[in-house]
Amino acid sequence: AAWYLGSPLFINKTVDEPFPVVQKDPVVKKNRGMQKKMEKAEEEKVMEEDSKDSEEEKVEEAMEKLEGAMEEEAAEEEVVEEVDKAVEEEPAEEEQADAGSENEKMIAMFNDLTEEEAKKMAKNKKEAVKMLQDLSKIMPKAEVEDPMPKKKMGPELVLEGEFKGTDSFHTGSGKASIYKLEDGSHILRFENFEVTNGPALSVFLSKNDKGNKDKKSVNVGELKGNMGNQNYILPENIKPKDFKSVVIYCVPFKVKFAFAPLK
Repeated sequence: AAWYLGSPLFINKTVDEPFPVVQKDPVVKKNRGMQKKMEKAEEEKVMEEDSKDSEEEKVEEAMEKLEGAMEEEAAEEEVVEEVDKAVEEEPAEEEQADAGSENEKMIAMFNDLTEEEAKKMAKNKKEAVKMLQDLSKIMPKAEVEDPMPKKKMGPELVLEGEFKGTDSFHTGSGKASIYKLEDGSHILRFENFEVTNGPALSVFLSKNDKGNKDKKSVNVGELKGNMGNQNYILPENIKPKDFKSVVIYCVPFKVKFAFAPLK
């Protein structure tokens, strides 16, 4: 039953293989040594560059801190200068406010001045003119913007003229026009108007083209402002074509500031 166990088919076979050993190539060994040296040199180079970068970063960081400190110091100095300047200007502003308040009181007083009171203050025309010049310098500009009245048929131009001053100080410019409206009423309109400012100024229609105010002149109202576009409603009992000029006139001191001949 177990005859096959002694069968010659199963003969002894001896195998004797050596342990595998890798042969070292001297050239390869040399190359590997050089490679390691190169790798080491590269590592040292990288470390040196890293060290330089680190030093540069430290220098940059120190410079940034220094610049920051300098900016903070400059900002502090600027704040101190502004505070000092504000302290210096505060009294000046108070003085200006006081001066402005005094000027307003003086202007208000002269605006309400009567002709009799003006005579007491100024003995002659020269003194009156000098007083008005001084007042004009402190009076603020007053600009007015009245729109042109709108009617269905539109206004009809009756007379017009250009303003001019009376001397080098009392100056005037702009256009004066008289219009007849659809309802038959008349308005006096100033456009691009400007005149030297002064107290108690009024608008008159004069019957001579030199702008001389006399008993026949008609007062159409107090001047609304010394600048701008303005409308003045004319009295119904006058004929606009009877008048030859528009006059800007200081009633208390009897001084003509500007006039516009009408045509």
